[in-house]
Amino acid sequence: MAPRPYTLGKRAQLAAATRQRILDAIVELHAERGVAATTAADIAARADVAVATVSRYYPSVEHMVQSCGAHLRMMIPPPPEQLFEGVVGLEARVGMLVERWYAFYERRAPWLRRAYADADRVPALGESLSRAHQHHEAVVRLALAPFDLSEPVVRVTIALTSAPYWQSIVDTGLRSADAAEVTTEMLLAWIRNPSPLIATIGVDNRADTHHRDR
Repeated sequence: MAPRPYTLGKRAQLAAATRQRILDAIVELHAERGVAATTAADIAARADVAVATVSRYYPSVEHMVQSCGAHLRMMIPPPPEQLFEGVVGLEARVGMLVERWYAFYERRAPWLRRAYADADRVPALGESLSRAHQHHEAVVRLALAPFDLSEPVVRVTIALTSAPYWQSIVDTGLRSADAAEVTTEMLLAWIRNPSPLIATIGVDNRADTHHRDR
């Protein structure tokens, strides 16, 4: 009876290795083809296992999306809410906000492109993106919290630091780092010197003076 614990341990190791190999295949294929176009047969072929084995470990698209998302959050985590601890001044906080989010989008680009294309067809993916948007908004609001900015200013900052906007600006040919610099300059100029149109929807020019002092 002595060999039994070793046998069970070996079996568990093999199972874990198989699960990881399948997950690696899912992550790769979601980047290459997107969730909607990836089938269990595709995953099985990439992982060199039977289709039934894929279904045993990842029985639904929802399981695959959740597992892939968890893996990406571990390997390429989004900027945390604690990002601005110890960072003072409008320029420093906005610069860090844009730089970190754009760098994150660049690293996640293969999955982001496919995710936005598939979100309407894969409910689990749409829900995952919604949670990601909520986190992004929370980080932006924390970055701007010390400056008592109007809600329109905050909303536009959220939009200009979002993944779709990043995608649109890098698609013009700008490198991501250059896009971050351009966006930072635009945001700071706009916040400090709002146009008359922006002023009519709630930007308080008194906040502009406050910012200049910082």
